[in-house]
Amino acid sequence: MFKSLFRENPPMRGMHLFLVLASLFLLFGCTDNTPQPSSPGEEGPTISVIGAETGEGGTNATAEFTDAQWAQKALDEQNAYYCLRVSMENQDACLLPLSNVSLQNCMMLGNYEMRKECLWRHARAQNDLSVCDMLRGGEVEACIIELSPPCTMEADEAARGRCYAFLTNNSAQCRDDECFFDFAVENEDFSACGGIQNTVKQAVCQGIVQGTNPCPGLTGSNKNLCYYMMALGKGTVNYCYNIDGLYESDIAYQCFLHFAVENQNKDLCTVLELNNRWNCFTNYSITMRDVSACQAIDARATISSNLCFDGFARNFYQASACNYLPYASVVQTNCYAFVVMASPELEFWDCNNVEVKEWRDRCFMNLADQKNDATYCGYIDDASMEQLCASSI
Repeated sequence: MFKSLFRENPPMRGMHLFLVLASLFLLFGCTDNTPQPSSPGEEGPTISVIGAETGEGGTNATAEFTDAQWAQKALDEQNAYYCLRVSMENQDACLLPLSNVSLQNCMMLGNYEMRKECLWRHARAQNDLSVCDMLRGGEVEACIIELSPPCTMEADEAARGRCYAFLTNNSAQCRDDECFFDFAVENEDFSACGGIQNTVKQAVCQGIVQGTNPCPGLTGSNKNLCYYMMALGKGTVNYCYNIDGLYESDIAYQCFLHFAVENQNKDLCTVLELNNRWNCFTNYSITMRDVSACQAIDARATISSNLCFDGFARNFYQASACNYLPYASVVQTNCYAFVVMASPELEFWDCNNVEVKEWRDRCFMNLADQKNDATYCGYIDDASMEQLCASSI
C-alpha cells in the first residue's frame, strides 16, 4: 500500500518523511552529549577554603585550621577576631596575649576574673575613669578612688583642704580650725596656730606647741574649755581634773568619759558627780560592750540602772542582760520580749543564760527556727512547747 502511495504521489513523500523525523525528534530529544558552555547566570557558587599546612607533604587546601593554628594566626597578625574561630573552651587562652593590645580585645574575654585584671591594667595605663564603669560592684568605686587625683574624693571643702594640707605639708590649705590645730600639733608648727579663729583653741594650740599651759590665765567657761582641749591635745586625763572642782559640768563629763573609753578604764567615771557618773557608766557600757559598767551603777539609782541594762540588752540583742532588771517587772518582760522576738541572730550561750524559764524556752524555740535545727528544741523545759518546736522545724 505504502509503495502505491509513494508511486502515485511523489510530491507527498518528502512531506511525510519530514513529519516522521520531526515526531522522532520531539519524542526522544537531542542525543548530542557534547558539553555546552553555560550562560553567565547559570554558573555554580564559588567555594573558598583556607588551606592548612599538613607537614612535609605540603598543604591540604580542604583541611580546617586547628585551635592552635588559629591562635598563632591571631597572634602573628595581632587580630583578636581570629580567636572567635577557636573552640569556646580555648577562646580566652587565645585572646589573653592580645588583651593588652586594646580595650576592645580585653572586653572579648569571657572569664570575668581575666577581664577584670585586664580592665584594671587598661584603666591604670590610660588613667581613664570610664574604664572603671566596666567593672562590677565595689570594684567600680575602688577603681575610681585609685585613679582619682589626690583628695578629690573627700566629701566637702573642709575635708579636701585638710587632705591637701597634710599631703603638701602646707597649713595654708586648711579651711577650718580643726585642721589648723591638728596640723600645728602634729608638725609642731607654731605658725599654723595663727590660722585658728577660736581664741581659746588658738591659745591651747600655741601652748601645746610651745610646751606651756595657757589655761590659768583664762576665766570661767573658757578656762574649763582650755583644760579639756589641753587634755585632748596632750592625750592625758590629768588636765580633766582641773575642770570645775565638782566635776558636774558637761565638759567635765565629756573629758572623763573620753579617757575612760580611751584607756578602757570605767573607774574614771567615779570622779564625776552622781548623775554624770551614771551616764558615764551607761555610755561606757555601750561604747565598750561591757555590761559590767552597768553593774557599777548603784542599785539604789534604779532608773539609771534599769536604763543601762535595758539599753545594753537592746543594743546588742543580748537577752541575758535582761536578767539584771527587776524580776518579773514590766521593764524586764519588755526587755526579754524585744530581744527574743526581734533579734536577727540569737546565740545558744545567750539563750542558755536567760534566768526566766518562760523566756529561756521562747529563746530556744526561736533559735531552733532561725537555725532550722530541731536540736535546740531539746533545751526547752516546757514539754508542749518542745513538741511544738520540733514539729515546726
